[in-house]
Amino acid sequence: PTSKSALFGDDLAANFLRARANSIEGGTSEVLRNILGERVLGLPGDVRADKDLPWSDVPRS
Repeated sequence: PTSKSALFGDDLAANFLRARANSIEGGTSEVLRNILGERVLGLPGDVRADKDLPWSDVPRS
């Protein structure tokens, strides 16, 4: 029997394995909400100090 519980034990193991993916997926949702807010609802975008700089001049950490 290769059910989910047989492969992952209890939900604790499955939740542990999904934790990183869930945070990445959550970030994707945030980006999509920002796009909808700016383009569809006409809300102001985030303030960006580097908006007028070329990519090669943008400071990186």
